[in-house]
Amino acid sequence: FSVKFRLSYYPHQLESFKELLKEAFLGKCEQSVFGDFKQHKPGQGDAPRYFIHVVKKSA
Repeated sequence: FSVKFRLSYYPHQLESFKELLKEAFLGKCEQSVFGDFKQHKPGQGDAPRYFIHVVKKSA
């Protein structure tokens, strides 16, 4: 049994990518952003090395 996982990425600016996701869901979504697997808030301490976006579709 073999599992292959491939992570591909393309660099984006944080705010513009959040807007892109919002547009993709027609504004009907809730977003959470994690930096290095921790909840991220703009302006906090050191800049994360990567971001994870979690998007939940709203009704």
